[in-house]
Amino acid sequence: MKCDERHPICVNCDTSDRTCQYVARAAVSAHSPSSLSPSATSPDSVSDSASPEAALLQSAHHNQCFSFQHLLLLHHVEADMEDWLYVPESIRNLGRAYLGVALTSPFLMDQLLAVSAQHLSTIYTDLRDQYYHLGTALQARALNGFNAPTARPDIKARFLFSSLLALSTMAATAMSSRHNANESLPRFVEFLDINRGVRIIGDSAWVELEQSELGWIFTSFGNLYDYTEPLPISLFGIVQMLQRPDIDAATEEICSHAARCLGFIRKQLDSPTSWGVHVVMAWPSLVDPQYRKLLVESRPEAMVILAHFAVLLHQHREFWVFGDLGKNLIGSISRRIEVRWHAYLTKPLEILSASTIDKVA
Repeated sequence: MKCDERHPICVNCDTSDRTCQYVARAAVSAHSPSSLSPSATSPDSVSDSASPEAALLQSAHHNQCFSFQHLLLLHHVEADMEDWLYVPESIRNLGRAYLGVALTSPFLMDQLLAVSAQHLSTIYTDLRDQYYHLGTALQARALNGFNAPTARPDIKARFLFSSLLALSTMAATAMSSRHNANESLPRFVEFLDINRGVRIIGDSAWVELEQSELGWIFTSFGNLYDYTEPLPISLFGIVQMLQRPDIDAATEEICSHAARCLGFIRKQLDSPTSWGVHVVMAWPSLVDPQYRKLLVESRPEAMVILAHFAVLLHQHREFWVFGDLGKNLIGSISRRIEVRWHAYLTKPLEILSASTIDKVA
């Protein structure tokens, strides 16, 4: 299996559990950001700026060293992270936990700064490329540190790192779909590959995490297995679809679970202690790992459910991590499945129609 050189980590290498050659090259080339090859997720090219800020961002990125441009990224985290990561009051302690644990976990600090650079690249368009390359180099270093043979990170650092990596990958997926809407579905499948790390770490150390200072996360989020309510009317199309006589038992079980996870997420969004956009981010971690396989096989049942999840992404599109990903996913799915399946996509297709009207207007 060949390294596919995808950002932020080669999916082929990740799934085959081997050292990613791209990450190694990225770490070496981090001394010269312009030497990094553009990927499907790279931002629009902009001309190099002669400003002091641009020169600062292009300065050397030394291994295991933190330079002045990293301090700028850290300041962005300390001063405003709760705002630009849309952290609601109910989980403000989680935002503080990231920085606290990162102070003793260099790879987590690297990833936190990488996300900071990623956000700044969406604000300062004249420095977009520079921030993008700085974030890429930091993330490559974070991955190397996380996977180092001598690394023995505690479970809190591993869990927080994997959640930040998932968020960063979601943002990269959204950016890729902005450049090429047809890429939104395959790139989202790749995102599921990366995101599975959150679930693997959580499942393997559930008791340890519950007993740590992060234990409140799991109790405040709620328990999926306590959710026994019928799906809301907005998901009625999924209910109808899963009652089709031609759906096989295995697919029905996987898709029913994914739909129940979606209903659970919707309920959590309406909770007075809701996690806001971060509730939406949880859905890919809750679904059965076999759900990804159904998407790869282009099973229409799985894609219909994903289109309904994309509605949530679109409803929270003001969050820079999501952007237009929801709308682009719906468009990509509607073009891939047969028209007869559109009967189960009433709400998602309304979004496409509204977007078309907005463009005409």
